[in-house]
Amino acid sequence: MAAKKLTAEDVKQAILTAEKSSRTLDLSGLDLRDLDLSGLNFRKATLRNTNFANSNLSRANFEEADMRFSKLNGSLLNDTSLRHANLTKVSLSSAHCQYADFRNTTMREVTADYADFTCAYFLEADLSDSDFSNSDFYDAYMWAANLSNATFEAANMKCTNLGLTNLVNTYFGGVLFFDADLYEANMCNTSFAGANLAQVNRWDGLQLTGLYKYQIDLTPTADGWKIRFLDWFGSPMELRTMIAQENGWVGVGPSEVERDRELLQVALNVIDAHIAQHPNSVELAKKAAQRWTTKKTIRFGLAV
Repeated sequence: MAAKKLTAEDVKQAILTAEKSSRTLDLSGLDLRDLDLSGLNFRKATLRNTNFANSNLSRANFEEADMRFSKLNGSLLNDTSLRHANLTKVSLSSAHCQYADFRNTTMREVTADYADFTCAYFLEADLSDSDFSNSDFYDAYMWAANLSNATFEAANMKCTNLGLTNLVNTYFGGVLFFDADLYEANMCNTSFAGANLAQVNRWDGLQLTGLYKYQIDLTPTADGWKIRFLDWFGSPMELRTMIAQENGWVGVGPSEVERDRELLQVALNVIDAHIAQHPNSVELAKKAAQRWTTKKTIRFGLAV
């Protein structure tokens, strides 16, 4: 059965009626595609499984709205407020969200590939288990947001503030991080495969490209320094153990073992020097991990 289609005037009338009767606006399951709904007030509305695809929602107010399972593909959300809204399992593919306010917003299991989040605000938002592949986060503010288990493959995170974020099991393959800020981010099994980490601010890790045939990433974690290349992940000691053996190599044929052993030994020498220059990094990583194990919300003294 097709969802009931409303016009912009129908939506405005529904909002007015709800306000006059002091009832919660409920537009769940309706077809609101291709409408100009800019500037309207959907605060605390129930909008589950509502189809907003390709609609203009710029400057609208969705604060504290329940928008679970809704479709926002290709919609305009520029300067829109979604603070404290529930966007679980929402589709935001190709949406335009420049300067949108997602503070404290729940965005778990969201599909948002090729979306534009330029200068968007994600303070303490939950973006875990979501797909943001090929999306633009230029100059976005993601301070203390939860990005665990999310995918940001080939995304633009230039000048993005990722301070105090939770990046456990987060995939950043091919991401541009130029001038991004990773201050005390919680990293464990975080993948930067093919990412550009040039001139990243406040990150104590190391990226080696050109020395070995695979990019080598070194990251301080709560469990110590961890190395990742291709599908291999482990500590410097574990890498030493691996290269001392004839078997168990990752992405290396039998005839390449001796050459690769020499190259990885050089990489380990560079890694040792880097670790020696950053003696406090693991303790900071433990502090970051502890911050994300606590159940209480931490406001860090910032107004939200």
